[in-house]
Amino acid sequence: MSRLRTIVVAAFAATFVGCIYVAWVISQPTESLRPFDPVMWEQAPLLDTSADPGCFRGGMALDLIDRKALSGKTSPEVVSLLGAPENSSSGSWLYPVGQCGFLWGHHDLQVTFGVDGKVKYADLADSI
Repeated sequence: MSRLRTIVVAAFAATFVGCIYVAWVISQPTESLRPFDPVMWEQAPLLDTSADPGCFRGGMALDLIDRKALSGKTSPEVVSLLGAPENSSSGSWLYPVGQCGFLWGHHDLQVTFGVDGKVKYADLADSI
């Protein structure tokens, strides 16, 4: 009986870990890194109004994140590079990047400022 219990517990654990892994994979952006282009970045919000915008800024956002291009920049420097954000809160700005997830989830480039007023980190976040 204990051997059967061990097999059942192992099968359950493997299934549980597998489900967690699949959920993690689905939540990851599907876009490949592509070099940041300020002109394309500026024109991209026009795509956000289309019925199926795709991941119109995702690759460029990944490039900015990978290169840490925003780290240490002040808010005027970020506005100069990315434009004024439509959605901002104290300490965190959101820039839409499109439907970048496996299940067409909308994502934002989240730029977070530290108490010194400089970018502390930038990362992709699920849109709410």
